[in-house]
Amino acid sequence: MKTLAALAIALMAFTASASAVPGFVFKYECKAPADSDFSTANIAIALTMVDANHARPSHFVSASHTTAAGVTYDVADRYTNYQTGKVVEWGMPYWQAKEKKNSAVTVFAGFETHDKEYVYKVVLSKDVGHGKFEKIKEINSTCDMVSP
Repeated sequence: MKTLAALAIALMAFTASASAVPGFVFKYECKAPADSDFSTANIAIALTMVDANHARPSHFVSASHTTAAGVTYDVADRYTNYQTGKVVEWGMPYWQAKEKKNSAVTVFAGFETHDKEYVYKVVLSKDVGHGKFEKIKEINSTCDMVSP
């Protein structure tokens, strides 16, 4: 059985694909900057075992945002065309969806590490046609692990 330390170190290992192992989910609480659309985010990231000793981030299990007014919503319920997966080139789990009110706006969120910090990045972009997008807003939240 893997220790918590081994799994945490393994978050940095991005290698060949393997099937998901049930139960390997890490949860994080993320604090957004004061001028953001949400004040906190609670996210859960699944791990995939690469081999007997290494795991890697796989996909979002869940993501919820809480506004400054205290309203909490699940992003899968708030937006349409919700998808989750992993950006293979960067080894970064992500979710993406479209705004319900304006389907030209795409929301992309990723989870990554920067200088030993966990970062939850949410980017809102507008489809300007011909496969091009214009960034509207980017929110970078610093996350703390709350449970393995």
